Amino acid sequence: MGVGMEPLQWNPSLAVGQGEIDGQHRELFERAGHFFAVRGAPDKVPQISAAFMYLDSYVRFHFAQEEKLMLRIGYPELVEHQGEHRDYIRRLDSVKSQFESEGDSAAVAMALDGLLRLWLVDHIGQADKRVGDFAARAPGAR
Repeated sequence: MGVGMEPLQWNPSLAVGQGEIDGQHRELFERAGHFFAVRGAPDKVPQISAAFMYLDSYVRFHFAQEEKLMLRIGYPELVEHQGEHRDYIRRLDSVKSQFESEGDSAAVAMALDGLLRLWLVDHIGQADKRVGDFAARAPGAR
């Protein structure tokens, strides 16, 4: 894995209480772990490139699903949450560009690890949890 990074692990404390969204979050944790699992492989560059492509498309799909839920339940922090989503997509694009120019460097690995931790742990554990809490009280949330 390199640079002393602990793998990202899903845990039940990150559940937001919306089955489809929680399933997508678990998938994202698995895919994030894939980046670091392939770093030692002899053909790692095409595998990492494929992982970036998958993550990029899945992230956009997932954010759209979350935003549909927030619209449906009238979530009051929708615009702020969408802004966080756009910021994560911009940052993912930036790390992907860095990978395309530098290859599998320690700097790319650290930038990706930092972004994934910020998003998967902090964003899900805080912002997405607030959506889940609101959805649990909102009519028509399920």
